[in-house]
Amino acid sequence: MASSTDLLESATQAAVRLRDEFIARGWPTSADVGRANGVSPNDNPAKWANDRREAGELMGAWSPKERTYRHPDFQFDRHGHLKPGIKELLAALAEHADFAANVDKSGWRRVFWMYGATYELAAPDGTPRSAAELFATHPDDVIAYARKSAVPDIGDAW
Repeated sequence: MASSTDLLESATQAAVRLRDEFIARGWPTSADVGRANGVSPNDNPAKWANDRREAGELMGAWSPKERTYRHPDFQFDRHGHLKPGIKELLAALAEHADFAANVDKSGWRRVFWMYGATYELAAPDGTPRSAAELFATHPDDVIAYARKSAVPDIGDAW
């Protein structure tokens, strides 16, 4: 039987593998995001992204190996501009105790939540979908789901 330490270690290793898989997708860095939004290299495009993250207008996740933030692709249009609704989504997520910026400093909890498939956002055929997948066509549904997720389930207290 596995000890609680073994289980925690295994869960941590799984999270690190998943984080590395997301980073390998080539999501834009802070500098990439700034440049895509019209900031010239001379004006520090990474600062533009940093300012948006701090204002709750851009989701980023820290890449420790690269020492930069990576920004999940669901929040950008094909030109790299922020889609409408990102600020509202991040505000809704911030209502969840585990997703507040001061708690989820690396951003990975929010990323895992956005990309985790769930039956609550299932396609019409019943296939589970992720919030990131659904955001492209139904951002208001994802924002409502984020708000709903932030409310503690009374059944969890039992």
